[in-house]
Amino acid sequence: MKTVIYYTSTYFLDISLEIINVLKEQVDLHVLIEITPSSKNANIINVDALPVGKYLALPHEILGEKDQACFEAFFEGVKSVH
Repeated sequence: MKTVIYYTSTYFLDISLEIINVLKEQVDLHVLIEITPSSKNANIINVDALPVGKYLALPHEILGEKDQACFEAFFEGVKSVH
């Protein structure tokens, strides 16, 4: 199976989740979601604070339990999400 890295930002996360659902069935998928201070509450994501001094974080390190539950079905079957 081919390995694919899918890079997106919070501004496009709503449509990206559907793309992730399709891709994860066809390839070994790694997902990178860019979250900036100005985009941490954009679209369908709500991040209270970004980790200080850390540029690559796992979803459970920045999302609350409620938000993690919302994204869990989309990220299930993905090789990694940062």
